[in-house]
Amino acid sequence: SLKAAKQVAVAPASPLDGVYGVDVSQPTSSSDFTCMKDKHAVSFVVIRSFTELGSPDPAVVDTARDARAAGVDVSVYHFPDTSQSASSQIRSDIDNLRNNGVDFDYLWLDVEHSDWGSNTTWNTLFIRELAEEAQAMGVRVGIYSSESQWGPITGNSEDLHNYPLWWPTYNYQPNFDGFRAFGGWNAPFMHQYKGNIDLCGAGVDVNWRA
Repeated sequence: SLKAAKQVAVAPASPLDGVYGVDVSQPTSSSDFTCMKDKHAVSFVVIRSFTELGSPDPAVVDTARDARAAGVDVSVYHFPDTSQSASSQIRSDIDNLRNNGVDFDYLWLDVEHSDWGSNTTWNTLFIRELAEEAQAMGVRVGIYSSESQWGPITGNSEDLHNYPLWWPTYNYQPNFDGFRAFGGWNAPFMHQYKGNIDLCGAGVDVNWRA
């Protein structure tokens, strides 16, 4: 889950292959990022840029600036508000980032249980509209979801399988072992493999990509 992380201890990562990163939903400082980069080989962060309450996350601008200052690459994630227009909330999110000088690599659409209704066709069309509006604004888009979330929300739709998948499964393995195809995805782009931990004093989830 990309929801707020609790604080527990973690051992340093031992990066053998691939690239390690974190995601955050709380303000995180440049000293936190410098520590994560130096002690835990963290090279990227995915920062919440829009909340399910329907507006941009006020912390994203400073957190992104501090990550960049520490030499950590920045992406963002959008937690949808299904009570408002898909296209307008994407524009609000991306306009806020651009107007405040936030450079980012990917915008990830967070598809997990929240206020989704039971109409899987409507849900799928809503997610597609989010993705297509971001693409139309020149943004690289990905989907954050798991088999247990994607199935009930979209009816296991394969309509968005051309977007890269960020796969959350807390098996504590920085690899893609154990992935089962769903939604037309045969492999993920990135794995959120450890959740809700304390790293250098910051609450994070830990991610790996090949």
